[in-house]
Amino acid sequence: MDREEIMKMIPHREPMLLIDHVEKTGDTTAMGTYTVRGDEWFLKGHFPGNPVVPGVVLCEIMAQACCILIKYRAVRRTIQDWTRCASSTRLSRGIHSQSSAA
Repeated sequence: MDREEIMKMIPHREPMLLIDHVEKTGDTTAMGTYTVRGDEWFLKGHFPGNPVVPGVVLCEIMAQACCILIKYRAVRRTIQDWTRCASSTRLSRGIHSQSSAA
């Protein structure tokens, strides 16, 4: 899943969209990637001359990848539940009530 697809699933935008690609690697796992270009806002002061991605940014990258996985699983589960429900539901002609005169 590329950035365009990611932006359809989570509300993050530049400069806080910190994930370039997400790949579902298993039923309950995903791998997100972000390419550090070197001009990111969070590198300017952390640390000049020896930039290091702050731990909180790394956590945000993981959180964004997790959001994609959670949303994917929720959508898939909803579709599976709807399909299961639709396949097990029988259509009937309707229920007609009759009133008896006393």
